[in-house]
Amino acid sequence: MKTIPEFLKEFGNYLRDIEALHRKSKIEQKKMESAKMKTFFSFLERVTGLKPEEYSYDAFIVKSSRPDAVTGNVVVEFEDDLSLISEIREAEEQLKKYIRDLYAKEPRKYWGIASDGLI
Repeated sequence: MKTIPEFLKEFGNYLRDIEALHRKSKIEQKKMESAKMKTFFSFLERVTGLKPEEYSYDAFIVKSSRPDAVTGNVVVEFEDDLSLISEIREAEEQLKKYIRDLYAKEPRKYWGIASDGLI
């Protein structure tokens, strides 16, 4: 685990990486979400030491669709721009569906996180 100054340095690097992705506005939406997701999990690994095999964003198929990431009981959904109400609503609906379907398979408390890399 990182110290607070190390975390703040890594977080600053993460924000610069996300900002750089936003400057590449010609990237199509799905590629942008994927790039943000990879940037986020790279940051997560640097600050927590979690390795990719400790979470998965490919292993969980939920009724023909999949959450962007699931680790333990946390479900993560990445969107392009959560400053837009329509994106927030889409993320909420997707998270509700994923959590409902995961709960049906394994009843326990799940947490949903929506992010656009910045929020």
